[in-house]
Amino acid sequence: MELRQMEYFLAACRNMSISRAAQELFVTQPAVSMSIKRLENELGVELYDRRYREFFLTDAGEIFRQSAEHILAEIENLEKSIRHLTLYQNMLEVAVPSISCCCIYPLLYDDFHTAYPEVKIRIRDMVSPAVIAAVDRGDIELGFCIRPTRLPEGMEFLSFTTGTIKVLVSSGNPLAKYDKLPVDKLLNEQLLFCRPNDMHVETFTESLVRAAFEHEGLKMPQPLYFDDNHTLLYMVSAGYGLYCVGDTASNIFQGRSDLIAMDFEKPVEFEIGLVHKDGLLSPTAQLFIPWFSDLPYCSR
Repeated sequence: MELRQMEYFLAACRNMSISRAAQELFVTQPAVSMSIKRLENELGVELYDRRYREFFLTDAGEIFRQSAEHILAEIENLEKSIRHLTLYQNMLEVAVPSISCCCIYPLLYDDFHTAYPEVKIRIRDMVSPAVIAAVDRGDIELGFCIRPTRLPEGMEFLSFTTGTIKVLVSSGNPLAKYDKLPVDKLLNEQLLFCRPNDMHVETFTESLVRAAFEHEGLKMPQPLYFDDNHTLLYMVSAGYGLYCVGDTASNIFQGRSDLIAMDFEKPVEFEIGLVHKDGLLSPTAQLFIPWFSDLPYCSR
């Protein structure tokens, strides 16, 4: 029996659905189903009743749910205690979306490292929704992300900077003649977004663009997704689509004569900042948060 099996099973219990559990965990639905099935085979019992569309537990499933919650809670407490005893071995671990929040890297590797050269920095690359979920679960203490519409309870957001969504078009695209792009001019265009292959929920960038369409009473065209930024830039340059990306990632497209970064007619704005949960934090996190909060451009 693996801890991941318990986590997948409890996610299904919380959501009363295997598909919704997969969305929460950022994995595929078959991965959750197979994990629970292997768990049932090991235990020799059925944990939920397959006669219904909803995820209803059997008596054995309810007993296992209670025990699994207790076990995982104890493990979480143990991990927190060990992390704080070892002080992360003087390690600052931070989740950072590599595209939308790439402007954070100089802050960490130049400014913070200069102030505290003895602290080692480790970056975990994940998109903003995954950052929020990982911090909420306690998998990681600190993360930078695009601010969501609603934060989980007990989570704080410290603002770092704001930005706007750009639409990258090829220099030969007829849309390049506009000073700013009306949303309705994109209805017949192929929109491109960066999204990991195993992610089955929208990124915050995609959600913001979709909201811009809905604000005009329009339905956003079905986009295409790629997990590699170089592929996205090639697709745009070759005239195969339009890449929607935050201007905080301008270093990836500035200086290219084959691409033009255009604004929406009504700006699509976002905010980037640091998220962390209230409560017990490691010494390195306790060191970083006040340092970050004291920066002249930071706010709550």
